[in-house]
Amino acid sequence: MNVTIPAPAVSNVTRDPKDGPDFGTLVDGYTELPAPQTITLTNEGNADAVLSDAVSSTGAAQGQYFDITWQAQTVKSGAKATFTIQPKINLTANATPYTETFTITDTTNGKSIPITATVTVNSPDPSLDVSGQLIDFAAAKKGYSEIAPQQFTVTNNGNVTVTLEQPALTNFTVSVDPAQLTLAPGATAVYTVQPKTGLDVGAYSEDLKISSSLNKSITVNLQVVKGNAVLTKIQQPAAVTGLANGTKKDAASLKLPSTVVVETTEGSMKAAVSWNVKETSYKQSSTDAQKFTVSGTVTLPSGVDNDNKISLATSVEVSVNAYSAKVASAENNKITGIDVNGVYTTQTKISFTAVGAGMDNNSPKKGDTRYVPQSWTVINTNVWNAAPYTASFGLAQSGDYTLKVAFAQQQYDGSSWKATGTTDTRQVSFSIAKAKVTAPGTNLTPAANRKSSVKTGDNTPILPFVCILIIAAGAIGGVVFYKKKKQKNKKRNEKR
Repeated sequence: MNVTIPAPAVSNVTRDPKDGPDFGTLVDGYTELPAPQTITLTNEGNADAVLSDAVSSTGAAQGQYFDITWQAQTVKSGAKATFTIQPKINLTANATPYTETFTITDTTNGKSIPITATVTVNSPDPSLDVSGQLIDFAAAKKGYSEIAPQQFTVTNNGNVTVTLEQPALTNFTVSVDPAQLTLAPGATAVYTVQPKTGLDVGAYSEDLKISSSLNKSITVNLQVVKGNAVLTKIQQPAAVTGLANGTKKDAASLKLPSTVVVETTEGSMKAAVSWNVKETSYKQSSTDAQKFTVSGTVTLPSGVDNDNKISLATSVEVSVNAYSAKVASAENNKITGIDVNGVYTTQTKISFTAVGAGMDNNSPKKGDTRYVPQSWTVINTNVWNAAPYTASFGLAQSGDYTLKVAFAQQQYDGSSWKATGTTDTRQVSFSIAKAKVTAPGTNLTPAANRKSSVKTGDNTPILPFVCILIIAAGAIGGVVFYKKKKQKNKKRNEKR
């Protein structure tokens, strides 16, 4: 006769998503809140889960930094409940992100469900970037025809919307899309500038105001000459220094001047120059500091003759800084999926993930570092040889335990990651409580504390089940034998 002993009914509440929420970055004085986020709690167990009120880590009754929608409730097996959270409206700029953990407890098994929300609030930081400081139309001879327009861009690199000024100049026409005068963070406005026709002999220079409050403007120049001038000298352009490593290999990115100063019999003027960037020794992919020379050719403006046959070749020196390596901090090594000081039972399969700092660097350069998860230990040590850096285990004995994860530092040498010999260890403490069982003397939990006490995967041993069945079968056989013997003795007595 087969005897089936049912496993005890146990609730098991999981959350989706497993981490966060993170509401990103807000700016002090914000009037619009980010959309609320919802955490779904699902009871995957076979018993009802009685969930408590949410308790804030700050001690505030309803949350100090976040508003939540939640009430204590019973979630039946297979059912779901939702926890909704959103930052409060009155948070001000802070040096560190606002973080608050709300803990819901499944009172049926003592397991806690932490929900940690984060939001960053920065001070207003208006910032504009103008592509250049000068629009120079060089020189034109009196009676010139229409001069081709030039453009420049204004980018809002700050975290607040900036209102640009309506452009207006006396001797130049300026146009910009009116919709771009209200510039949101990250947005760009494109200005078009062109000299007016009919200007008399003279030098024309005006400052185009972009934002008075941020003191941003750009200078526009044009020189009108009365007749032909003769070139006497081309001035050497100033060196370009301090460029960031990896700057694109083009004239604009390398900040090469669009004009050079030429001296003539009619005075100094500006002349356009074209640069031969392609033939330079500059390597954009190099992480080393670089210094190189870019050659160029000057185009004389209308009204300037080269009677002295002066070479129109010029050059400029450019310096690019060395790459500043991305050094991963060991403080950013994490263990996720397991609760700090969490309480689990001897029937719980605990799963976790090791997250190494710098492992999200998908385009490394020479000198970058990262930390790779190497091994983990609860009772025994288990080694990872490759991603994914996840594992599961169970423990059959109650008590206090510590999960330790070792991380190995690596450095990119330009072609591959190499171990540096530096290591870091992160740990999480937790507790195991004895699970309730329905049959006396029966423990249906994984015997994870045996010889190989902690293993990855769901390795629930079947030996306890076999032993239980053998004992139960023996008990049934004994009962049957006893009944047959009793009936036999009864018949024997009746014959007497």
